[in-house]
Amino acid sequence: NAIQTNAVAIISLQLAKQVGDMFGFEVDPEWEIIAKKIKINFNSTTQTHIQWDNAVLPPAPSHYVCPEDVLYLTYPMNFNVTPAIIRNDAETFIPITCQENAGMTAPIHAIVWLMLNETLKAEGEFNRSLQACTYGEFHVRNEVDIHANIIGGHGF
Repeated sequence: NAIQTNAVAIISLQLAKQVGDMFGFEVDPEWEIIAKKIKINFNSTTQTHIQWDNAVLPPAPSHYVCPEDVLYLTYPMNFNVTPAIIRNDAETFIPITCQENAGMTAPIHAIVWLMLNETLKAEGEFNRSLQACTYGEFHVRNEVDIHANIIGGHGF
């Protein structure tokens, strides 16, 4: 019951149903029923999402969440969020997200802070994403700083 996986499954099933309805294709009605039954972990007391079943927040700042999937519900998915929930998720998870994994995570954090009109926080995350793990004269970027000679598809 990982939150991002389940959210993508729900969106995919709902989209297939919408497209089928739009173009007059018969869609198995079970898809809608399945989508409604898929679990999205949410703490109604704190109004925050939970990454997976029985997940607990790290006990100390030295223990980080990595990767941090909850904020992907805000952007790019726009799934099961309100401004209050977005803020709660951001204030809960951004401070405990591992710092060395800035390549994909920090840009999402920047977008989330911008959505909340927190421009200084967004700027910090944006700068972190640009300056993280860059090497050489061409500023080849790696996801993490421990493998300077390995780059992924986002290297340039």
